[in-house]
Amino acid sequence: MVQVYVPGNENFSQNGDYVLFCERCDLTVELNGVWTLDLTIPLDIEGRWKYVTEHAVLKVPTWQDNEQLYRIEKVVKTEEGLSATAYPIFYDSAKDCFLMDCRPTAKTGQQALDIMTEGTPYSGSSNITAGNTAYFVRRNLMSAIMGNEEPTFLSRWGGEVLFDNYTVIVNNRVGGDYGAEARYGLNIAGSEYTVDTSELCTRIVPVSFNGHMISGSTPWVDSARINSYPNVYIREIRYEHIKLATDIQGRPGDSDIVCETQAELETALVAAAQADFAAGCDLPTVTMDIDMVAIRNQRLKQTEPVFDISDEEILDTLDDELFTVFYQSYKTLEDIRLGDTVHCRHYKLDITSVSRVVGLTWDCLRKCVTHITLGQFKQDYVQIVNNAVTRINSVTGEDGSLIAEKVRGFLDGAE
Repeated sequence: MVQVYVPGNENFSQNGDYVLFCERCDLTVELNGVWTLDLTIPLDIEGRWKYVTEHAVLKVPTWQDNEQLYRIEKVVKTEEGLSATAYPIFYDSAKDCFLMDCRPTAKTGQQALDIMTEGTPYSGSSNITAGNTAYFVRRNLMSAIMGNEEPTFLSRWGGEVLFDNYTVIVNNRVGGDYGAEARYGLNIAGSEYTVDTSELCTRIVPVSFNGHMISGSTPWVDSARINSYPNVYIREIRYEHIKLATDIQGRPGDSDIVCETQAELETALVAAAQADFAAGCDLPTVTMDIDMVAIRNQRLKQTEPVFDISDEEILDTLDDELFTVFYQSYKTLEDIRLGDTVHCRHYKLDITSVSRVVGLTWDCLRKCVTHITLGQFKQDYVQIVNNAVTRINSVTGEDGSLIAEKVRGFLDGAE
């Protein structure tokens, strides 16, 4: 049920002023991106469409535990009907919550959000325990949390964002890994996948601080998946936190691994490379757009799998049973939510890579996911720049002078 509260009615704990009979009401969200609600309503005889106006608030069911509030920002009327675009009620904080001089210092994520939202209608929730500092001077709350101007909460504390009415949730990550699987390499209408091997690495040449490497004629570490691909993907990776004791001037950093001998350094380099493989650098980047409605409604009539895929489970099925087998790969996706992990199986390579739900569309009328986007969640350009600024700030001493050792490490890491 979609309800509308006319401008001025802020009693959201009660029913709205009117129930709307919409033709469409879709919520599209992006991980650490924009959340948008799009609604269309006919010009009904009762005149309910007249109450869909700028600044009115919609209450809609979403995949979250409680109904969510969205403020209408844009309305377009045509001869056929009316359409509206709305945003989470928390977005109001970009207009009515101004931080004149807010300075959370050496605070956890929760403590920082408490300071930033003190005395406002808004609140924050975070499980980020690392302490950090940021000065927000003449900034609105939304900008301070995830805007384009440094500093922001995201650039200093990190995390991933969910909006829950007047509360912003910024945890270490959104969603979880509940075993959902998507099989790609199958010609099922309603889905599109992209496999990108441009960042793939199956052989790492590890280099420590000051350019030290593994000695011998094979100064590299190989992935267990190196034979899964027709080519070997070689890359040099610099581990500036691994250092020989003789290279350190002054006190080592808290995250530094200090090695007394070359043998110790080589052991640390091998462990670092293996950690990168365990994190998935030897897997292709997978982006997958899935139209859940199209997949649910399609009835495939094939007796052979496409792409000459060898899969006994599929080869042994025919006609309608074949669709059932194909559909098994996708039906678990109906219950996944933003940020959840999905295991994507590639038949030809016989490997399983990991993607996350980085975007989805929710049908508020039918209360179901209609489209999902799977991919690797990466920082955008603004976050990368902000983090670079933070790193540059970290190489200055209390008197503003540069710390030579840290500068060298920063420049090496920026190559």
